Amino acid sequence: MKEEFTLELETSAGTKKEFSFEVDKKTIEKIKQLNKPISIIKSGTKGILKTSLFLFLIASINLAWLAYSLFDLSEKPWYTPLVILLLGIIFTGLYAYKAYRYITFNFYLEISKGLTPVFKKICDITVFQVQNKIQNHEKLNTASVNINSIVNKFDNLPGIAKKVILFFLNRLPFFEFVNQSLEVIKSGNNEKASELIYTKTSDFISNRTKKNTLNWLFWFIPLNIVVLILAIKLIK
Repeated sequence: MKEEFTLELETSAGTKKEFSFEVDKKTIEKIKQLNKPISIIKSGTKGILKTSLFLFLIASINLAWLAYSLFDLSEKPWYTPLVILLLGIIFTGLYAYKAYRYITFNFYLEISKGLTPVFKKICDITVFQVQNKIQNHEKLNTASVNINSIVNKFDNLPGIAKKVILFFLNRLPFFEFVNQSLEVIKSGNNEKASELIYTKTSDFISNRTKKNTLNWLFWFIPLNIVVLILAIKLIK
């Protein structure tokens, strides 16, 4: 089942042009899960198992050092375990925060694939608006393409869906893509221009997602261990 969304815009000639697209209802339902963080974790999105295993590892490391500090009280001040506990909470909490962001980004990415018709339609609307400005001999600048304004015009699109769309679009040089497609827009081939902008947008998002990794754990876990060792060594 799909849900249809429609937007009417005025052309430079004063007539109305309708833009319609359909979104799978499963995607809409998935989007609603963003309001409940626990639902994202339960969704089984990419990275859940991996981050859970690392959470167990980091928690175990900190608990092990806490246990060590408790058995070493004869040579250390009474507050040593409290310091180790505090450091453990900080590192585990920081990991949980970063891991949740990693999972959420993956969840956003999954949703964005279901919102492909919306992204394509935004490109259509952008080409339409830019062409109107060209026909009206208006100067083009970054303000000529207001992504927030376009997205917010879809009144019946759930607010959380708009948030996902803007999450991606506000992180890419959209006007630059429009500028690079300007000659095609001027030629009047709207379909080709829209496809060109969408391809650039899609490629940019794909490249950005490659940076969403857990590689930072290669320095995070050793740092956690080093800080705990230093804390125990320095407390006298």
